[in-house]
Amino acid sequence: MSVYVSVNFTRAATPLNASPIWIQLDLMTQQQAAAYGGASAGEAPYFRYKGFLPSLVVLAQGDLCTDTINIDPLTGTFKKYRLIGDPNPFPNGHTEIVVDRYIGK
Repeated sequence: MSVYVSVNFTRAATPLNASPIWIQLDLMTQQQAAAYGGASAGEAPYFRYKGFLPSLVVLAQGDLCTDTINIDPLTGTFKKYRLIGDPNPFPNGHTEIVVDRYIGK
């Protein structure tokens, strides 16, 4: 199942995009998530997603994605996702990323 979110990217509190970008997020299986560490079988809940951006954006591991629409019910602030792997740009103009959702931070 995919969710589509509008996000702003930041690196060390510096904005990386001028306007929000729509991205597709697909929840990974526990087996896929375990390949990145920190999500062992039987460990739940986990919130690790594979993301697809319809454009080439220069991103790096550790960049922060902040949702511009959806609120984290624990904090009352916008949901946040952290890039945990190297972004993968493709020649056809899209970028794939792996992110973890921050829970209550």
